[in-house]
Amino acid sequence: MFQKFRATAKNTILYSVSNFAGKLSGVILLPLYTSSLSPDLFGLFVLFEMVYQVIQSITGLGLRGALMRWYWDEAYEGQQKQIFFTVLSTYVLINVVAAFGLYAVFDVLADIVFKANVESNLRIVFIVSTFIRLMVEVLLLLMRIQHKAVKHTNYQLIQIFVFVGCVAVFLPLMRLEIAGIFWAFLMSYLLLFVLLIPFLKANIEWKYRKDLLKEMMAFGLPLALSNMVNLVLSISDKFIINFFTTLQNVGNYGLAFKISNIVQLMVVNAFMNSYTHVYYKGMSDADNSRFFSRSLTYLVLFLSFVSLGLVLFIENVVNVLTFNNVNYHDSIPLIPVLTIGLIFGGIRSMFTLPLTKYKQTKTISIISVITGIINIGLNILLVPLWGSMGAAISTLVVQFISAFVFWFFARRLESNLGRPIIILMIVALTIMIGGLGYVKVSELFIVEIGYKVLLLITWVISLFLFRIFDETELTRIKQGWKKWSQLSKISDNLKSLKK
Repeated sequence: MFQKFRATAKNTILYSVSNFAGKLSGVILLPLYTSSLSPDLFGLFVLFEMVYQVIQSITGLGLRGALMRWYWDEAYEGQQKQIFFTVLSTYVLINVVAAFGLYAVFDVLADIVFKANVESNLRIVFIVSTFIRLMVEVLLLLMRIQHKAVKHTNYQLIQIFVFVGCVAVFLPLMRLEIAGIFWAFLMSYLLLFVLLIPFLKANIEWKYRKDLLKEMMAFGLPLALSNMVNLVLSISDKFIINFFTTLQNVGNYGLAFKISNIVQLMVVNAFMNSYTHVYYKGMSDADNSRFFSRSLTYLVLFLSFVSLGLVLFIENVVNVLTFNNVNYHDSIPLIPVLTIGLIFGGIRSMFTLPLTKYKQTKTISIISVITGIINIGLNILLVPLWGSMGAAISTLVVQFISAFVFWFFARRLESNLGRPIIILMIVALTIMIGGLGYVKVSELFIVEIGYKVLLLITWVISLFLFRIFDETELTRIKQGWKKWSQLSKISDNLKSLKK
């Protein structure tokens, strides 16, 4: 089991590199966005991103999730290339139809969702770039399924560098505004698609499996509905804010969401990209439940640590990213609430895996629909009262409810699914120490920074005082400290990671 942890950790680090580069590119680009786009235009861009996520969720019809579940199934050994060809060709057909459909209804979309006029050139480049992005993401998904983390990261970095370079030209120099961002997406992903053609050819067998497709669709359609409803958790708030208030508030909330989403990208997404495929590949192993339990604890630990660090230094982060633009300062109090919500979102993501293992996708769908309805109701209730903060609180509450309900149903299938008391203790400790970070101890910048660093150290020490780790874990921690504290052997230790 330790080897599984080691492989998962190594791949998580690699995926974190690409996710960090992606987030870093976003950090680099935020000053360009905020200096080239007004809060209204930035809010419109945020809504465009939400539409992309909806399209991504709907058009896949759950086939991406089915591909992950079926690819390593022992019953289909040797048929992987046929499975991938069947999924890919179906995916392409669905997205072509969706692209033409989206263009046909774009005027209605602009009136109802954006509440703004959208020029023809903007809608065309958005639709075409969306189609190319969706195609490339299926190929990158296959790399993750095959545990090719290094290759996946390299391709991701190429796309990110090209994207950043294009945005740096299209926004401040050519003044293309939002259209420039989508032109950058189109060019960077089109280049990536060309580079991935050899990988595509090597992983398909030209045999369309209707028999498998029917079974995979039965599995995937409830997942598609679940994914769609999960999007409600992350995008309905922005549309409701736009309905009850202004695009400027959407822009501030969107900035807060992007910054708090650092936690999602660098920790949750990176971990799940690595762990999900390890979990499915070993789902028949005797120790799989125990492996899941420990993995969940480690995810929550790392997720809480990164969240706490972000919350403690959030004011400094926002000031740097916006060049101290006061028009975006309303985003600062929203970020801690959204970040805590993401911790429960990570827990929820883990508890969906046992359900998909036993093909209980209808259960996932029903839970997602119910929590999605609750989220919309809370947003409609709270946004008129508290504005963007009402949306942030709604997201936190629903993420907590969702995580608890998924845990309740997952434990009916497998009993050893984590230590709930330990997980709640970690989250409570994170919230408590994060709250202490808002106590003003001095006007001196260096003293404030030192105080917040001390709080981070206190959090780490508290884990040992409250006995979060068992004896086996403590032994591993001591061995790891002994190994990595020897700076003279740092080169040998880094080389050992490749083994």
